[in-house]
Amino acid sequence: MFRAVVPSSNTGTEDCKGNIIADQRQVLKIWENYITELYNQPGNLDAEPKEEIDADEKGPYILESEVEKSIKEMRDKTAT
Repeated sequence: MFRAVVPSSNTGTEDCKGNIIADQRQVLKIWENYITELYNQPGNLDAEPKEEIDADEKGPYILESEVEKSIKEMRDKTAT
């Protein structure tokens, strides 16, 4: 019979100095500091610069009713 073995304790998280921290409160503090530093960076956070798109390159206008019809057809498995 197969039985999955799950470790009973967490191995911990590495702090900025490379030390392994296993205490849950300290691990949460490490993550809090990481997230704070990650999102409090000065400058532009955009992954890619935004480019102007000509109206001709956007494609045809799609009506909400067309989207609803397509979703219904997909649900009914009658989409073509």
